[in-house]
Amino acid sequence: MNKIRYLLFAVAPLLFFLTVLPVEATEGIVELQSTTGERTRCFAVSILMEDYRYRVVVSCRDLIYPSEPDVFNYVLWGAPIEGSGAVKFGELNYGKVEFKVRDAFGGLYVTKERGNPRNPEGEVVMRGNVRLINFLDGSRTPDQTDTFGDEMSPTPTPIETPTGRSTLVRRLQIILPTLFIAGFLTMVVVYIIYRFRK
Repeated sequence: MNKIRYLLFAVAPLLFFLTVLPVEATEGIVELQSTTGERTRCFAVSILMEDYRYRVVVSCRDLIYPSEPDVFNYVLWGAPIEGSGAVKFGELNYGKVEFKVRDAFGGLYVTKERGNPRNPEGEVVMRGNVRLINFLDGSRTPDQTDTFGDEMSPTPTPIETPTGRSTLVRRLQIILPTLFIAGFLTMVVVYIIYRFRK
C-alpha cells in the first residue's frame, strides 16, 4: 500500500507540469487568395474561446454561384497543425459565415464541390496561412496618422518595445518541465536498478 502512495506522490507533480505546458494556438488572421487567377478572396479571423473551440469568422468577396454548371458549393477546409488530412469547416454559403472547430490549424483553403463531401474532392480555388494578430501580440506601434474625429488626434506615448524576455519565458516553459521529467525518469530508473540489486 505504501508503494502505491509513494507512486501517486511521484506522479502527481509530473501530471501537473504536463498540464501547464504551453499550447500553440491557432489565433490569427487568414487572407485567402485565389489560386485560379479569379477575383475571389476571403478574410478569416480565428479566436480560441473559453470552450476550447476556435471561432472562425469568414467574409468573402466575388464568389460566383454556381461556379460551374454542376458545381454549387464552396467548402472551407483547415490544414491541421498535428496529423494529416483536412478539417472540414463547412460551406461558405454566400460569403458571410461563422464556424466553431476544435482542431488547431495552420492554414485554410476553399474547394469547389459538387455535393457535401467529407474530404476535399474538388479544385482548390483559394488558400491562405494563419498569421498572428500583431496588434494583440504587442508588436504594433501606434500610428501617428490615426485620428479619432475632427477635434481629436492621439498624442504619441512611448511604448516599451518587446525584448527577448517573452522569448526567454516561452523557452523556460518548455525547458523546465522537460528537465523535471528527465530528472524524474532518471530517479525511477535508479530506484528500479537499486531494488533489483538487493
